Formats: sequence, structure tokens, C-alpha cells
Amino acid sequence: MYVSGVTIRFSIKWSKSLKDKRSFTNSFKKKLQSKFNISISEIDDIDSIKFAHFGIVTTASSYKIISNRINKIYEYLNKSYLEAEMIKLEKFDLS
Repeated sequence: MYVSGVTIRFSIKWSKSLKDKRSFTNSFKKKLQSKFNISISEIDDIDSIKFAHFGIVTTASSYKIISNRINKIYEYLNKSYLEAEMIKLEKFDLS
């Protein structure tokens, strides 16, 4: 079994309150979970209204499947999330 993931940090410049941030984070998590077979959680910047930091993890029986899934997530994020600036994106492997 192979495990891989990414950490993503966003700058949410338009957010004025934790409610605005929560709206973004909940929408982001639901969209990614429904589109990809992943686990996602907010891992840092919990009390910040201007930043959101997520950890995304996926598992599969082959590294090729995981690599393709991570690449599709990268493509999706680069095309779909223009309302918040992606300021950090790091991939990690736990296999």
C-alpha cells in the first residue's frame, strides 16, 4: 500500500471574518472530497481569518495511481481556485 499527500496553504485576502473563511474552507473540502478519493483536513492557521492550511492524503495499491491522483488535484486547484491565492504547495510520500 502506498500513501501520499500534499499540504496546501491559501491566502484568503477577501475574508473579513472567521465566517467568511469557514465558507471557503467548507466549500473547498467538500468539492475535493467529492471529486477525488482523498482525506482532507485543515491543519494549521485555524484562528487566522486570512489564511487556510490543508493536509490532503490518499492511498492506493500502486504508486502510479497515487501519482496520477495527485497530479489531477494539482491541475484542478490551478484551474478552479482563483478566489484565494495558493501560497504554498508541498507533496509528501509515506510509502
